[in-house]
This record gives sequence, structure tokens and C-alpha cells, in this order.
Amino acid sequence: MRISRTRLFRAIPTFDVVPSDVEGFMDELRAFQAAFHGCFARSEPRAHFFDFMVGQCSHLERKSIEPMAPQVEGGHQPWAAAVYQ
Repeated sequence: MRISRTRLFRAIPTFDVVPSDVEGFMDELRAFQAAFHGCFARSEPRAHFFDFMVGQCSHLERKSIEPMAPQVEGGHQPWAAAVYQ
């Protein structure tokens, strides 16, 4: 059974988020990423992975590399290729 987008969005509960709800989020995300430091031989791919995680938490409708790269602070298209290496 296929669910329409409109029906899906009505099913997702809405809630108010205030700045104090997300204070420290980036620090927590960095701490989470630290668990994966050993997976990267160099710092550049490690940084690209962090940018990718930040992009996944963004407001963008499409969460693929191409629309995320320009939206992440300091992000640009070359990090897209690095994520898939």
C-alpha cells in the first residue's frame, strides 16, 4: 500500500522547538562522530563525514549529497565525492 505524501505529513506529529532544546546539539554530534575516528585514515574524510551528518539533520527536503553540500557551512561539492570513497 502506498501512502500519499500529504497523508504521511498529516501523520507526523508537530511540535515546537525552542533554541534551548537544541543547545549543545553540535557538541553531541561531534562526540558521536568521535566514535568513528578510527574508520578514517585522514582528517579530511573525517570532516566530510561530519558535514554529511550535519546535512542529514538539515531542513532540506532532499537529503542527497548534491543539495546538502552547498548548505553545510564550509561545504562544497568536492566533499560529496569524499563521502562515497
